[in-house]
Amino acid sequence: MHVNFSNSTLRKAGRQETFEEICEKFGVPDVIEEHIAVYGHGNHERLTGQHETQSLDKFSYGVSDR
Repeated sequence: MHVNFSNSTLRKAGRQETFEEICEKFGVPDVIEEHIAVYGHGNHERLTGQHETQSLDKFSYGVSDR
C-alpha cells in the first residue's frame, strides 16, 4: 500500500522522530497482517514490489519513497 497521511499531530510535530515513531508502529507484523486482510482481493498479484508498491511480505517507509 502506498499512503500519504497528515493530521494535526504530524503537522505540528516539527520533529522527524515523531514521524518515525508513527511509521514504525505500522510495521509491526500483526498490524501488517490485519491491514492486508482488509486491503482487497488479489493483493499477491498487486503487491509484488516490481513497480511502485512494496512487496506483500515487506514493510518500508521513507520520504518520497514508494
